[in-house]
Amino acid sequence: MEKGNRQVVVSALQFACTDDVLTNLATAERLVRASHAKGANIILIQKSWNKSLLHSMWKCRDLVQKTRELLLPMGH
Repeated sequence: MEKGNRQVVVSALQFACTDDVLTNLATAERLVRASHAKGANIILIQKSWNKSLLHSMWKCRDLVQKTRELLLPMGH
């Protein structure tokens, strides 16, 4: 790659969600990590991937932190 040029690799995730917040979080994390391992540096997660998590975020600080870690750029 020439200096100043950067390759952008986009991954769009789509997966079946369940009513189990932790299962959805684990699935999202696994898919995000797999996309990153394949070179994606922009990873899009479906809009309503975990409604239960979004509604209960204020109650679940550990899940909020885990979600933040998942959504932050990985090692960049």
